[in-house]
Amino acid sequence: MRTICLDLSYISVRFTIVLYCIALLCKSSDERTKNETIPAGYASGRTGFLCRKPAGIDHRSFGTWDWPLPESTPERAFIDVLIELTDEQDFRSVDKLFESAVSLRPKIVQSVLEASQSVKAKRLFCRYAERHRHAWFDHINMTTIDLGRGKRQIVVRGRLNSRYQITVPADMGNEDEGTSC
Repeated sequence: MRTICLDLSYISVRFTIVLYCIALLCKSSDERTKNETIPAGYASGRTGFLCRKPAGIDHRSFGTWDWPLPESTPERAFIDVLIELTDEQDFRSVDKLFESAVSLRPKIVQSVLEASQSVKAKRLFCRYAERHRHAWFDHINMTTIDLGRGKRQIVVRGRLNSRYQITVPADMGNEDEGTSC
């Protein structure tokens, strides 16, 4: 029983640290005091999003005092998953996830794609949406989304998607979609 209590207190401490970091990230640099610093892992931009443009974030009341707890919308969660995508097995899992992404909101998808700094995630998001022919993808204005320049190799010995200039697993690409690499 004592071990369980220690584990719960450890989780509670970690959760408190995460809440603190989120609160600091939401403050502008002018609002922060000189002693408040954002830990390196949270401020490094690893998530691919701009700090001052919180696209795809909702707030949920939490705790006794109804603290606003930020949470990702489904649209932003898909981008977060795509940022971490590394191998062919991940591609298959994300492909299954995107099959069920029929109810995403085009306005939020647009703002999340515009706010994201990850070219890889944006290109993959568009490729999956196009692959599954989701109706909401027709409402996205692609001219305002920066997809970067040049080719991106995501999968070794994959197939080049000529439209989005990314390599995808060879067995997941359509025949008219690209050439082998």
